[in-house]
Parts: sequence; C-alpha cells; structure tokens
Amino acid sequence: MKKEDKKIYYRPELSQLLQNIEDLAIRIYQTNYAETFFKALSQSYENENPELAAYLKEIADVFSKPNGWKIYAEKYMAKLLKDYDIPRDYVFHFYQIKMVLDVYKEQFDTLEKEILKEYPNLTKQEYFMVVSFMQKISAPTRYPIDNGMYKYRGDIPEFYEYIERHIEYLKRELAPTIEMFNTPDKEDGKTALLPEKALDVTDDLKIQEENENLDLPELY
Repeated sequence: MKKEDKKIYYRPELSQLLQNIEDLAIRIYQTNYAETFFKALSQSYENENPELAAYLKEIADVFSKPNGWKIYAEKYMAKLLKDYDIPRDYVFHFYQIKMVLDVYKEQFDTLEKEILKEYPNLTKQEYFMVVSFMQKISAPTRYPIDNGMYKYRGDIPEFYEYIERHIEYLKRELAPTIEMFNTPDKEDGKTALLPEKALDVTDDLKIQEENENLDLPELY
C-alpha cells in the first residue's frame, strides 16, 4: 500500500463502537442457545398458534435451570414432536445452535455494513482493520455446526469448548485495533505512518478469505 493508505487516524467514536461490538459478541456467544432459540420460536407462534407459543415459552424457561437439559429430554422433547406440527430438527440442540448463530451472523454483517457506511473515508489500512475485526467477531457464526458431524450429542461439547477459546481469542486479538483508533494524532493532525509490519492486516485478511472453509479452531 501507499504511505497515505497506511495511515490510521484518531477515531475515538469508532474505537468505542468496536469496543461495544466486542462486548456484545462476548456476551451473546455465552448465551444459553436452547433458551434463546425456544424464546424466539415462541414469539414467532404467538399469533398463529398461541397454545404452542405458550408451550415453547415453558420449554425456554426450563433451560434457565441447572438440570434444564435433563428436564427437557424427559418431559418435553417427545411430546413436542408428537403433539405439535413443527419441523423435527427444532428439538435437536445442533439445530438450535445453528439457528441462533445464523441470527448473530446477520446482526454482525449488518453492523459491518453500517460502520463502513458511517465511515466512508477510512484509509485502506483502516478499512482492512475494520473488516478483519468484524470477521474475527463473526467467526463462530461460520462454525460447521450443520455439516452432519455436529448433529450428534457427543460432538456438541466441542462447540462450547471452541466458544470459550474464541472469547479469549477476541479479548487478545481485538484490543490492538481498538487501541489504535483511540490513540490521539500527532501534532500535524495525522498519525505516524505504520512500521512496515505493524497492524497491517491486509495479508492476514487475504489468508483468512482463502481459508474460509477450514475448521475454525485452526485459527488458534
């Protein structure tokens, strides 16, 4: 990149926005996926089938208990399939996780578009930093939860282990970007040029795009 393209300007509002997004991601990735799924599903049936909506809300509340999964398996799972006309996949945890992650992906994609629209004059370096930041944030939404191998109950713990690792990864890897945008400019109103390798994520982003189909745990 040209020297001008490598400049990073003092953007405290953008820094705070990225910090808020990181905080949001860490919070929602630690959510109870089954509870979130059944609450959303309940709301979707409120007008069409109030009885089913109430039953789904009851199921969602079960997952707030320490032994929620045991209660669900013993009392609700079979009845849900037998008595109500809902897709079979809805009762399985792999599908619940996938649907919640799909919603998160849509939210993060929207946030990225809004940031780039709000800051149309980012330098190339800043642009790549923001895009790389958001790709790291949204990485769990591309986890291969629906490719067959994670449909089995024994593999689900791998997903939660991955989430724990990814949260630590976010805390470690996103801090430099947030800090750079929150660093006041030099006296001439512009930041100093970046050292040859410092925080230049261009190559990193290209590699990430080329390897998008790899298992995400390989990022660690």
